[in-house]
Amino acid sequence: MAFRVQFFRLIKTLVDFAASLKTGVWILAAFMVVVFFGTLYQVDHGLHAAQDLFYYAWFTPPISQWPAPDAVSVWARIAAWFPVPLPGGWLVMWALFINLSLSMMRRARYAWRKAGIILAHAGVLLMLAGGWIAHLTAQEGFLSLAEGDRSSFALAYEDWELAIWDDTTLPEEAPYTFSANALTAGKELALEELGLVFTVEAYYPNARPHQESPAPGEEPVLNVTGITRLEPDLRRGDPGRYEPGLQARAQVAGHDPQRVIFHASDPMPLVLSLPDAQWYLHLRRRPMPLPVTVQLLAFRKVFEPHTTTPRSFSSRVLVDTDGVQRELVIEMNRPFRYGGFTFFQSSYGETEDGRDISIFAISHNRVMWAPYIATGMTGLGMLIQFLIQWIKPRRKKGGTVS
Repeated sequence: MAFRVQFFRLIKTLVDFAASLKTGVWILAAFMVVVFFGTLYQVDHGLHAAQDLFYYAWFTPPISQWPAPDAVSVWARIAAWFPVPLPGGWLVMWALFINLSLSMMRRARYAWRKAGIILAHAGVLLMLAGGWIAHLTAQEGFLSLAEGDRSSFALAYEDWELAIWDDTTLPEEAPYTFSANALTAGKELALEELGLVFTVEAYYPNARPHQESPAPGEEPVLNVTGITRLEPDLRRGDPGRYEPGLQARAQVAGHDPQRVIFHASDPMPLVLSLPDAQWYLHLRRRPMPLPVTVQLLAFRKVFEPHTTTPRSFSSRVLVDTDGVQRELVIEMNRPFRYGGFTFFQSSYGETEDGRDISIFAISHNRVMWAPYIATGMTGLGMLIQFLIQWIKPRRKKGGTVS
């Protein structure tokens, strides 16, 4: 009985601490520290490296363990007096979510006089929950189109796969695909109906290719550009710019196994002649099916006077949605949204024959509505609470006069 009392007393103490307003202030202070160091770190290392180290982490290692551009950087001096780990963005956001939730349940008085406060807090909670769900489920990619080209597939920024197809199927609809997450050393990929077995030797999320002359007696390597060896590239940066590589052994039924290498820089797939047909193998970014087919009609860019710096650029596209076609313009600050997908005008380039290329950033976010609703709820809650506080003393004053 005494143990049960002590246990519930401990739970109550923990809940009181987690719901405390002082705890909420400390959490916000920790959030400011994370943003401060993350912003400074981003200057030298870029946005994506800062996201990985600070915002998409439970804890940030001590400053002395951060990758620094040089040994005498400002971080080396700060590390001397700040040798402890920092909370990461995930930890801070979850702590804030728990604090606000418990605070609402324990302290909020559910009366109309507190309607604004409750609505504003609910809006903040929805913002935090929506951001977490978006991080776990959102897909991001890009679509590159030359003038006159059309496509109903984008390419994922960070997701890669080994795709295998033959002449009877389109590359985007390859019947055999293996996610990069499944390409672990020693993994066996068996395609019994094709008489083909792959044994993964190594997969590097970012790899440097080497072309070297084979030593006498060394086993030859199959690769479309003559790559003979891969070396892991441990430099951190934008994962969307990583160039992964795969080393494996391919065993075709009735033939000796042979080493094969795939790299992101391969301009074309590797061709294997199997008993029934020729099959194509390619390490590529994962195709993202789009709910529409987009054709680039014209690309327009405007430069600053007497410079090569673009002031603005836009694309006139033809969008085909289940046979219904319409023309529209996608600009830098004017994206196109449809079916949970958002098409942003991101960049541009040029083909070898001089045609303009328009590059669209594609985002598929199933909870894209959450920030708008959450912001509206928070703003409306603050307005309601302001009106309540403004009306209440006037009512009291009016009652006294009467």
